[in-house]
Amino acid sequence: MNILVIVELYFHKNKSGGEGYLHYFLKKIKNYTDAKIEVLLPSSKEDKRYEFENILINETIESIEDCKGYIENSDLVITQLMLSPEVIKMSLDLEKNVIWILHGYFEGFNKLMKDDRIIKIFNSKNVLNDFSNKSQYRIENYHIIYPFTDFPTLSKNKDVEKERREYISFINPIRNKGAELILKLARKNPSRKFLIVEGGYAKMEQKGYLEQFRQLTNTHIIKNTNDIVNDIFLKSRIVIMASKYESYGMCASEATCFEIPVIINKNTKGLVENLGNLSLGGKDENLESYQRIIESLDIEENYYIWSKYYYEHAEERYNEIEYQYEKFLNQHFKQQDED
Repeated sequence: MNILVIVELYFHKNKSGGEGYLHYFLKKIKNYTDAKIEVLLPSSKEDKRYEFENILINETIESIEDCKGYIENSDLVITQLMLSPEVIKMSLDLEKNVIWILHGYFEGFNKLMKDDRIIKIFNSKNVLNDFSNKSQYRIENYHIIYPFTDFPTLSKNKDVEKERREYISFINPIRNKGAELILKLARKNPSRKFLIVEGGYAKMEQKGYLEQFRQLTNTHIIKNTNDIVNDIFLKSRIVIMASKYESYGMCASEATCFEIPVIINKNTKGLVENLGNLSLGGKDENLESYQRIIESLDIEENYYIWSKYYYEHAEERYNEIEYQYEKFLNQHFKQQDED
């Protein structure tokens, strides 16, 4: 079986949630079948072919319009994000099977929802509901598979450096992630230490907020990092995610594997779905609602209770995701593999 994946970016170049989700998805397929998987990156700066963690990467200077031959030679096409509509149209015209991965709502994708030839993978019920509520089309042939968090590996580090963790950590300082609220919290709490982690995108917007954080004596700023364990989680006493929108929020899931309490914006549906209705949270820009939670975690017993709650939730979610993958792979790949 030949699987062709057509996307703008892949995990080896951009460690964001969407690329990470796709990479793990492909690894699960590869472990389950003997399929040959090729990731095609159209409109690259130069032609290059190589392997990344046993996945073949093909960077080509050809535009997406010139990639028809690759699709013709495939049995299954997988795509996600902004290339999706064009890739799906070309693939269906060639009568190819298609898997479409969706991480967030895009209005231009609505019409494709009703096409039952496309297997749709939503990364949360929240994203599925966005399409259901904002589209007049009935959604056919779909699955929900949450973003994978490597609980067994990450949780081995949950007690490492625990007594020395001191930061309230905040990742990607832009407005939509709650940067203005975190600035207010840092100013209100000069005796608390805040770890500010640069994000992988919106660099110009981050620049202004980072300059404001640098003026404070209780903030430590680090660059975007691939070593989230040592650079972030082993230094964090609390992680705060005050985002106005998250489809799911993988950083929150990862933090819980370390028994780190996560404070979220309770008006952000994706984060509530991820961490549960009982999760710790403030309300949008209401500074005091976040302040009260931070102060409550100063009490050792409260901190211990919430650490254990989140950790147990992370383990349950890991088992749930494994079941979601098993169900999906059995349904869509078992017969092809036997053939």
